[in-house]
Amino acid sequence: MRKIFLLIIVNCIMHIGVCNCTSCEDDRLCLYNNSEKSLFVDWSPIYPDTTLISNQMSAIFTTNGKDTANPGNWIKPFQKGSVFVMNTTWEHIYNRNDTQMIFIFDGNVIWNTDWEIVARDYLVLQRYDLSLQDLQKLNWKLYYPPTEAMKDIKMYPPYQEKEDED
Repeated sequence: MRKIFLLIIVNCIMHIGVCNCTSCEDDRLCLYNNSEKSLFVDWSPIYPDTTLISNQMSAIFTTNGKDTANPGNWIKPFQKGSVFVMNTTWEHIYNRNDTQMIFIFDGNVIWNTDWEIVARDYLVLQRYDLSLQDLQKLNWKLYYPPTEAMKDIKMYPPYQEKEDED
């Protein structure tokens, strides 16, 4: 028991040493969920490869259980959430790759479907392929479903204007 306590203390000290900034996350990027669905959101820096890595989420779910898997990645209906990166900034991420992908999934699908099926059938509600300039133009605000202000952003499925309801 004493060894476990000592390991926890050492781990905390090491974490504080690595994270010596005031805020260790860059949370400027907000996603507004303007739908009745709970959303699960993730991002990937491996553009142009848009495939979903089959073990990307299953490892998280296997380790933590779906009820605790990245709780910050879940956005409730008509709420907003931050898509953040730890121990770096979005600008630094973009220095490595000029396009980042934001994946938006139906939370019910993620909760009730094996990740292998989600990946194989590409059960993505929306994917935004974003440059740093795109985010700056949008003032670091994304929306689901996409708004007219986002119509020029590369996305899958492509932006469709809402039809007038007469």
